[in-house]
Amino acid sequence: MGPGTTDGRRRAFRRVRFLWGAALLFWFHFLALGNEAAVPAGTSHPSDLVLFARPARIDGQVEGSLAAVAAPVTLSGTVNRDVIVFGADAVIEGPAQVGGDVLVVGGSIHFVSGATPGAVRGRILTLSALETAFLTELETSPLGVSAAPALLTALRLILLTGWLAAALALLLLRPRWIFRAADSLGKRLAVIVLAGLLCVLSALLLASACFLLAPGVPGLLVALLLGSLLFAAKVFGLAAVFLAVGRLLVGRARRGSLFFGEPAAMAAGLLALGILSLVPAAGPFIWGVASVAGIGVTVFLMFASHPRGI
Repeated sequence: MGPGTTDGRRRAFRRVRFLWGAALLFWFHFLALGNEAAVPAGTSHPSDLVLFARPARIDGQVEGSLAAVAAPVTLSGTVNRDVIVFGADAVIEGPAQVGGDVLVVGGSIHFVSGATPGAVRGRILTLSALETAFLTELETSPLGVSAAPALLTALRLILLTGWLAAALALLLLRPRWIFRAADSLGKRLAVIVLAGLLCVLSALLLASACFLLAPGVPGLLVALLLGSLLFAAKVFGLAAVFLAVGRLLVGRARRGSLFFGEPAAMAAGLLALGILSLVPAAGPFIWGVASVAGIGVTVFLMFASHPRGI
């Protein structure tokens, strides 16, 4: 049995292990969704309560704040501090009381069973309310509403400049890794995008499992760690995506021209994707696909074998 056969079996084993791990996360996630987080009437949760992808019903008392991500919240008890909900609705029933603010992003607030906004001692904030306040502030500011699109475009250009600086720094520090990643994108794009989707979904499911096993601050710290790892993978992978796209655009540039060389190709790729990202509606989708491909190529390189010294 030659070394090539052994390496092939090792790569296959790694891929199967990765897929089995993702399948177990799916199974665990569905179990987590089936369990509703509850604080029954007459009981108290002694600290902050943080939930991910688990519906919550609060009939008792939460002595700290309540934060829920992709988890609908039904409150008929008391939350001493703030209620923060992302990607779901908040339902406030009957005798419910909130000692701080209520913030809902990606959902709406419903007052039912006799509950009124007076149950919230602080502010009631939704994404639409924040947008209205922002536009109102622009109307009364020297910028004026007409300057808002230009301001947002300028902010996006600043972000793209930051991405270019990070990509060029990676190209300077780890050129072989970036070259290998860009080559892989050109050969196995579909597999890499699939790996990126699987990686993002697995991270979300793992975060959900952590919130189930360690609710509160420990689960939140693990979720932040996973988010940081995904962001690091995205930064490295997007550098390779910029280079791969740039090679397609200026790969035949002659020596001595402005577009010759890998840094110029990387800049050209970022410029192309950056312009596309500014297109309404389609722009965020295109940038999202590029981000997923970037995460996927990073994961792909972690599982792929490569010669020593690279």
